[in-house]
Amino acid sequence: MKKCISLLLVLSILFGAMSCLGVSSAAINSNAKLFDPIALDGTVYPGTIDQTTKTCGYRTDIPEEGYLSITMTYYAPLHLTFEDVWAEEVIDSYYASKQWEQATAENPVSVQYGYSVEPGAQLIRVTSYYAQPGGNFEVSAVFTPYGSNEIEDNNIDESSKAKACPVQIGEKRIGTFAPGDVFDYYEFTLSKDTRIAADFIYYLPLTTLRIMKKNTGGSQGKVYLNKTLTSASFEQPRTQSIGVDLPKGSYYLQVAADNGARGMYTFTLQAKKIIPVPTGFKVITRQTNRQTVSWNALKGVDGYQVQCSDGNITWKYTKTGTKTAASFTGLTPGGKYKFRLRSYVIENGKKQFSDWTKTLSSCAKPAPVTFKALTSPKKGQVKAAWNKATGVVSGYQIQIAKDKNFKQIVINKKVNEKTFSYLTKNLASGKKYYVRLRTYTYFNSYYYGVWSAAKAIKVK
Repeated sequence: MKKCISLLLVLSILFGAMSCLGVSSAAINSNAKLFDPIALDGTVYPGTIDQTTKTCGYRTDIPEEGYLSITMTYYAPLHLTFEDVWAEEVIDSYYASKQWEQATAENPVSVQYGYSVEPGAQLIRVTSYYAQPGGNFEVSAVFTPYGSNEIEDNNIDESSKAKACPVQIGEKRIGTFAPGDVFDYYEFTLSKDTRIAADFIYYLPLTTLRIMKKNTGGSQGKVYLNKTLTSASFEQPRTQSIGVDLPKGSYYLQVAADNGARGMYTFTLQAKKIIPVPTGFKVITRQTNRQTVSWNALKGVDGYQVQCSDGNITWKYTKTGTKTAASFTGLTPGGKYKFRLRSYVIENGKKQFSDWTKTLSSCAKPAPVTFKALTSPKKGQVKAAWNKATGVVSGYQIQIAKDKNFKQIVINKKVNEKTFSYLTKNLASGKKYYVRLRTYTYFNSYYYGVWSAAKAIKVK
């Protein structure tokens, strides 16, 4: 067993004066030599805190920038402080964690801590928790270096002629960021039209991934991919999968990070067969609560995925399968909806998708409207009143004609959705007229409901 060194009475007094995050910087620096170093390969080291040994721990000697993962197993309510020797500061101090406060010899508690560290010595200091008598613990540490690019000078400015890291298809890349470095550039060339796919695993706050055409002279051209990334850290790494169809030519891959970010990411560009985008995508049926879309069949694909949105950003409904048509039911009459479609192939048990088609915009057929009353209140007048229609309605259309087939229309009027009656004058007295109604919704163009049954009325 590696021994834990007691810090004598002076340090006991210092510890008693510590705040939750405060430790004397001089004590950190001067006592680093009292802590035994531990291997950074996951080897487990035991330790004991008793009435004599109030404070003990181990030292981690970090060879280069990277990540340090510390695993502590508590057999008693002990307190961990992680301290940087050369910076003379406390990095973390865990007083408030209710988890390890419950630790006992019979029910130990394991906690993992993660840090992005620089070269130098760090102390893992363990003390008894307030007035507790102490107890045992075990600690292990694993260090992972950031790694480095073959060409480090690849953080060119966007407007400059590019000096970027060359990367080959199928080659694994390890990229790093240090404070002040906000862009990494890579360049690759495709001899034919290719679908490029990759999984980016990142351990720091990246912001975007972009793939851009490399023009003659090194300037940046058309952007083919622009992904916004969710923030990550060593403790919570994330994966961003990309897939983009590119015509033959040369390209830049840009990785962007927060200013001041430090850490590593990895990726491998893979060349895939281009997956064709479906054609002939259209809405073929519009009903009050259902819309059906269809498209042309494609050779060489395993299926299709079609999505429906309620007109907002969120794609709420998804259907996946081999058919070349899909119906979405339970829709709101007159509701505004959008549709998009893509094809896929299955490789190694995973679906690889094509790009999306252009978005279709359409409305479910507005609900029908019914008459409330049809009268001729005065000479030459006809007044129509109707009930409010259900669903989404932009307005109502009323037509009055001399014949029941509505070949001789004399009134053709649209009113807004808050209007439920219409009065017309100057009709021929004593003549019979026919009246009908329908709803409409406007969404880039007019979408109409069915006409009501025509009603006849003799004008006063």
